Amino acid sequence: MMIRYREHSTWVLIADADEASRRLLGLHLRERGLSTIETPSGFDAMSAARTTPLALAVVDVKLEDMAGQTLVGTLRSTYPALPVVMTTAGEQHGMEIHARKVGIVHYATKPVTFDTIAEIALRAADRANPNQDSKGQ
Repeated sequence: MMIRYREHSTWVLIADADEASRRLLGLHLRERGLSTIETPSGFDAMSAARTTPLALAVVDVKLEDMAGQTLVGTLRSTYPALPVVMTTAGEQHGMEIHARKVGIVHYATKPVTFDTIAEIALRAADRANPNQDSKGQ
């Protein structure tokens, strides 16, 4: 698990088995002033969620140790206020419908629009901390 942070952090969890996708998204979010926890593992993602005040979780359909929808369901039932974005490399019939039923806030087919994910994270941070500037300024 890779953790990168800044002072006054707004944390985003990125769980994706694809290393290149995970790192690119993490890089873009850090450029926007967000801190990231990046992991290919659903198990590690749940550990991070238990120990870090997350503003957003970005979960891919494919993880190393479990299906992404399993992690999404667990995150949503354990942390119902945590916004979750689900990503996928290809269209999977019924996946978006299932993901929306468990409460995701956005479903994105790769390549994802990094700015969209960053804006969702910043809005989530603003809702979680209305008296704190989530952009770190």
